[in-house]
Amino acid sequence: MAGVLQDVRYAWRQLRKRPGFTLVAVLTLALGIGANTGMFTLVNAVLLKSLPVPDPEQLFLVHTSGRLAENTRFSYPLFQTMRAALPPSASVAAMTWPSDFYANFGNSQPEMVRGQLVSGNYFATLETYPALGRLLTVDDDRLVGGSPVAVISYGCWQRRFGRDRNLIGRKIVMNGMPIEIVGVAAPGFFGTRAGTEPEFWLPTMMQSAVHYAQHYSQTEAAEFDKPWIAQQDISWLQLIVRVKRRPAFPETEATLNQVFRQVLEHAVLNLTDPEERQALLRTRLALEPGGRGLPTLRRSFSQSLTVLMGTVGLVLLIACANLANLLLARAAAREREIAVRLSLGATRARLVRQLLTECVLLSGFGAVLGIGVAFWCGAILPKWASSGATPIPLNLAPDGRVLFFITAVALLTGFLFGLAPAVQGTRVEPVRALKTNARGLAGAGRVGRGWSLKRMLVTSQVALSLVLLVGAGLFLRSLRNFSELDPGFDRAHILTVWLDTHMAGYKQEQLSSLYQRLIERMEAIPGVRSASLASCGLAIGCGDSSDIYLPGTPHTNGETDAQERRVSSHFLNTVGIPLVEGRDFATTDNEKTPAVTIVNQAFVRQFLKDKNPIGQYFGYDAVNDHRFQIVGVVRDARVNDIRESAPPMIYHSLAQDVIDVESLDLRTVADPSQLISLVRLAVRSVDPNLPIGAITPLAEQVRSNLVQQRLIARLTAIFGGLALGLASLGLYGVMSYTVARRTCELGIRLALGSTRGSVLWVVLHESLVVIGSGILLGTCLSLAGTRLVTSLLFGLSPHDPVTLASAALLLLLVAVASALLPAWRAAQVDPTEALRAE
Repeated sequence: MAGVLQDVRYAWRQLRKRPGFTLVAVLTLALGIGANTGMFTLVNAVLLKSLPVPDPEQLFLVHTSGRLAENTRFSYPLFQTMRAALPPSASVAAMTWPSDFYANFGNSQPEMVRGQLVSGNYFATLETYPALGRLLTVDDDRLVGGSPVAVISYGCWQRRFGRDRNLIGRKIVMNGMPIEIVGVAAPGFFGTRAGTEPEFWLPTMMQSAVHYAQHYSQTEAAEFDKPWIAQQDISWLQLIVRVKRRPAFPETEATLNQVFRQVLEHAVLNLTDPEERQALLRTRLALEPGGRGLPTLRRSFSQSLTVLMGTVGLVLLIACANLANLLLARAAAREREIAVRLSLGATRARLVRQLLTECVLLSGFGAVLGIGVAFWCGAILPKWASSGATPIPLNLAPDGRVLFFITAVALLTGFLFGLAPAVQGTRVEPVRALKTNARGLAGAGRVGRGWSLKRMLVTSQVALSLVLLVGAGLFLRSLRNFSELDPGFDRAHILTVWLDTHMAGYKQEQLSSLYQRLIERMEAIPGVRSASLASCGLAIGCGDSSDIYLPGTPHTNGETDAQERRVSSHFLNTVGIPLVEGRDFATTDNEKTPAVTIVNQAFVRQFLKDKNPIGQYFGYDAVNDHRFQIVGVVRDARVNDIRESAPPMIYHSLAQDVIDVESLDLRTVADPSQLISLVRLAVRSVDPNLPIGAITPLAEQVRSNLVQQRLIARLTAIFGGLALGLASLGLYGVMSYTVARRTCELGIRLALGSTRGSVLWVVLHESLVVIGSGILLGTCLSLAGTRLVTSLLFGLSPHDPVTLASAALLLLLVAVASALLPAWRAAQVDPTEALRAE
């Protein structure tokens, strides 16, 4: 230990003697280590971090075979039966998908906020605790609509109530229903879905009272206008299980499947197709680890974050190569010092340890400074990764995993850039080194060997820089392709008002009148050409899918799915989806006339093949005689997400099937954002109590679809530019060092008659060899590596020659510019002064 402390003290003295070198090294390391730590902090929060509850490894998500956990729903009666059947060592809780509620917290105007309905044992199953008051309990599950209480999140308590400890008992209004606050959740608790932070949690018994309406049910036996608590046919709850003893896991899964089997046997009684009945009876429940919560965010960002983590790792490698070159130059300057220490009896191993201590100390300083860079990354990356103005709520607080990462990276980096210079720097012949001055001809004899390692390091920097530049170019061009893509509708002149008539408690017979008044009022606004309503907005991925039955066509469950939307008349014209065949919905299409639909070209290609679509019929149930006639075909449009191709789509007339809507779309003459305030006032004039969410130009909504592509393009461009700068700095440093070591040789060349142009070419030629070798190696690495990101690209090949050539040309120009200054200095050497200095 004493020897280590001695090495540290000596290393500190050496670094203080050369503040310029120390500052450059620490800043370089701070950028590399800080960027890696910041990116890993984001990766840790999204992909690795467990839920902030005790023993998260005991939690499991319930899903059916062939379906993701986040897409599996169960009825409340089934949940009750499962809860009663589980052994004492296990418990199951129910929860809805976080949804929007129209809330008034008493100190502001009503607004849309995110909330969640959960069973009374939800918090007990997760084993969390209240920060204030109490949490929901099983007593809140006793009576339908009889528990108007809520637990608010810790963040909501801070933001909206200033951490008022007298909050308990205060009333808030959710979708028109007064709710009493009974508690505040623990700090950092967000439920079971990372990236989503509900403002509050309500008992499931409040479903009908607060008009909660999200479900995965298509059966006609369901009565959606009545409370869902007692209805077996409405699937609307996700389940999470805690198994306290690992040996009880098989018993728990078997018990859940036994209960589920009883439900399936009852459900098949309504099916007439034997194949469908057998397929349904083969459905099983499975438990997947839920310690990290629902995998929605992980699935969305895993590939992007993996690519970015690899990218920032390459930047750190380039920084290490740069520092290794600096240390090689410094080792040459310290040749006499090392020779003296060897002559006095020091071993090479002892000197290597001393030099590595200096490197690790540098790396440690860089890591400390890099923490600031990491905090900056932690503040900015969630904003860049968010599709809206509000950053994704993530717990970016450093934990043991992050601290271990930064420590490991600091140590590994110190050894990575310090080992080769330390080993080579101690290969000194003491007698020769002591007889020769630092810039003598004898010293120049070692340039060849030292230059070989330097050249390899710079070559690797150039190669890795090219890989990063090619990647940045591919992602930037892919983003441009997405941005310029025609989505099939007019995104430039559409203003979308997100509203929810269901929250306001409208009866079905009241909706038609409301819709008519809304459209008339919107079209009366100056600058609005037309207005229409839809059950699902454009570019937000909210489309519902249903199995369809076509007469005379074989039906395969899951292979005849089509998405559907209810739209008002003139919707297609309002949003700019052109009709290619047939007619649009007419004013004569109503609840008393035969049901008609309009489909898109993808529907025709997939289901009707060569048939003329106009006049064809289809239905949703083989035993139900209710059929829909196709009266029109529209062009395909990327209505869900601009990154997704158009699915088979059915447009139903809202006048024939009057339901609640979510989207009011206005076609404007000029910039739609200029009408936002007028539109909000106009909606209020129709009904002051109608819940209004965001009012967003459709172009902004489409841009939000590209948040991942924009994040990757932005960060890879930043990292590519940083790598280019580091590689150029490395090349400049090596060539400057070479010129300094060869000053005598260059002076002799000039004295013997060489022109300054030929001397410049000698130095520049060496640079071009290094640059060319790096570009060749980088091209091979790029061709091999870009195949890994094929799924993240759009509209171009991972081996796109234009991108590769452009990146190589940019790198060549910058690298040559970096080498020109040392070459020009070499050509300006005064032969007399050079020889006299020797």
